[in-house]
Amino acid sequence: MVPGGMSKKRPVKDSVPGDMENADALFAAQLQATINGLKLD
Repeated sequence: MVPGGMSKKRPVKDSVPGDMENADALFAAQLQATINGLKLD
């Protein structure tokens, strides 16, 4: 999975840049949590 993949699929980035930044940050955090979970397992 590529962290930048989701943002490319969401046109809302043009109208609400702040929301997109939060979405990207949340996605990155979820991805990191998943990686950490895999390492723990």
